[in-house]
Amino acid sequence: MNFIHRLETPVLLMHGDGDGVVDFRQGLEYYNYARRAGKPVILLVYPDADHGLREERQQVDYHRRILEWFGHWLKGEPAPRWITQGETWVERERRMGG
Repeated sequence: MNFIHRLETPVLLMHGDGDGVVDFRQGLEYYNYARRAGKPVILLVYPDADHGLREERQQVDYHRRILEWFGHWLKGEPAPRWITQGETWVERERRMGG
């Protein structure tokens, strides 16, 4: 957190809120520090997911987002709404069929 002000690369974080390896609060702390510093960072939180995504619908969602993330930041494609405006839990659950 000491050097977050130097961050120049956009960051996409993925975290399961049931992660038994990395405390969810650490990912949330990093996200909050970066956001407060005005850095381009997105935190994707998958409910009940452990250190890896075991549910197929979560895996598909995450991979789609990775492709859109790199499409935007590396290939100059338009940013999807979830990058520019975020997405609520309700919207995501509806989209993922949950």
